Amino acid sequence: PDLSRIQSIRFLTETDYPPFDYAGPDGNPVGFNVDLARLLCDEIKATCTIQARRFDLLLDALNDSRNGGDAVIASIAPTADARRRADFTDPYYRTPARFVARTDSGIADVLPELVEGKKIAVVAGTAHEAYLKEMFTEAEVRSYPNAEAARAALRNKEVDLLFGDGIALAFWLNGTDSANCCQFVGGPYMESRSEERRVG
Repeated sequence: PDLSRIQSIRFLTETDYPPFDYAGPDGNPVGFNVDLARLLCDEIKATCTIQARRFDLLLDALNDSRNGGDAVIASIAPTADARRRADFTDPYYRTPARFVARTDSGIADVLPELVEGKKIAVVAGTAHEAYLKEMFTEAEVRSYPNAEAARAALRNKEVDLLFGDGIALAFWLNGTDSANCCQFVGGPYMESRSEERRVG
């Protein structure tokens, strides 16, 4: 396409998904997606602004003529609903889904037949939830309103396992909020049905 007419691009992103998007020391967005947006602008010789929005408001902000943006650079799953609201690029990275268990659980691997009857926390309304319900039919899937609630359920021994975004879970496991309670079990799931967040 002819990009010579583009003078400036207003990118919107989130600030709670490190290392892709997070708030820098001055509060402005930084991370892999922000760096990529700036490189794109350099490549086509356009000025570039990057503003933060809550993740759940990013697509709505594209249609806001006063405070909106021209493009979103964040990890949005290309669901049928999202595709009706925006055009998507090809993905430039894939996020693995992972299982996490308490370190004292004795769970060493995760297969459908090994977790029969186990309680698995997941965020409601996500691809991770749909995948569990389709592939782990003998487990008890417990859905939570957000990732923080699902992680708390595992930390507080309300569930046996947690299934979710492997990158976000790695940051949680290595941060102070996990209190060293838990660890990854089993390998990563790269199947598209288990991936939650992809570039939009």
